[in-house]
Amino acid sequence: MRRSNNDPVKYWSIGNENYGGWEMGAKTRDEWGYFVRESAKLMFNTDPNIKLFAAALPDEGWTRPLLERAGNLLDYVSIHGYWVWPGADNDYIPYFACMMRTTAPEDDILRTINILDKTGHRGKIKIAFDEWNLRGWYHPGHGGRSMDIEARDKNDINSTYTMADALFTACFLNTCFRYCTDVEIACFSPIINTRGALFVHPKGIVKRTSFHVFQLYANELEKNILPIELNSERLVFQGQTTPALDVVLTCNDEKNRFTLVVVNKDPLKDIDFLANFDPLIKISSHQIEAIVLCGSSPDDFNDIGSENRVVPTRKILKNENGRISIPAHSLTMIKMKKEDVATSGK
Repeated sequence: MRRSNNDPVKYWSIGNENYGGWEMGAKTRDEWGYFVRESAKLMFNTDPNIKLFAAALPDEGWTRPLLERAGNLLDYVSIHGYWVWPGADNDYIPYFACMMRTTAPEDDILRTINILDKTGHRGKIKIAFDEWNLRGWYHPGHGGRSMDIEARDKNDINSTYTMADALFTACFLNTCFRYCTDVEIACFSPIINTRGALFVHPKGIVKRTSFHVFQLYANELEKNILPIELNSERLVFQGQTTPALDVVLTCNDEKNRFTLVVVNKDPLKDIDFLANFDPLIKISSHQIEAIVLCGSSPDDFNDIGSENRVVPTRKILKNENGRISIPAHSLTMIKMKKEDVATSGK
């Protein structure tokens, strides 16, 4: 179908999580690089214009041999990430525990960048975070004799997908933006049902909290990332800690239109946000129009019959001497034009 419409497949991945025994094509770290090298040669012989991925890990023991043996044939290393797992009974994962994982994707990206640096491939090979989600799938017995297919229906319990999913998703995307010179591709998995952003049922569709994050990022951000300095208080949970705020600033090519994105992970309190912008000094408007996604509690979710419990709303936020109060457990987007800001003249 694609070829008949003059739309051939350009991006190909060699393997999927081949480091894992649950995969039918699992390999050892010694086998993998050679397998990828020979597969790549065959594929380029068929179409020299394709872009190739290979299953990798943010782990030097697996990915360094891969790059040493096949790196000259690759365009991307493919890494995956799920950061909370439901346990044997599809256990509830507390909001705070989810927020403690919001910086984990950055750790994976930095480890992968380090491996690319060490092998001389940084800049030539990009990172494809081509399977990611906050929550790992609930599929007992996966990869073995006792696989329980029916148990997967528990992945579709909509109450699972709260503001934790929305805010983790926003933090993940912010992280990719901050490392956009290295991370070129990121694919949320899955899209529909199971852990998806959409739940489709015979009578309609439920847009889960993460859906609204993707919708906002796709339609409200500008195309360029600007540097931003942030001093954030921290949240603490069971000996773990994370910054309470996660922020990115985007602008158009002319630098006369801006969107500021602020995630407040704190489940209980609004936080006054103050940032040092470059090339912005401060927001000069006293009344700030914002798009806010937060729900009435951090555990709010959308469901059949309550499809609009958590949806983006437009609010007016006060700017007091450069301080803007960001609502608790929220994703907040502030859109500005040149006349709304004081610039540094850069």
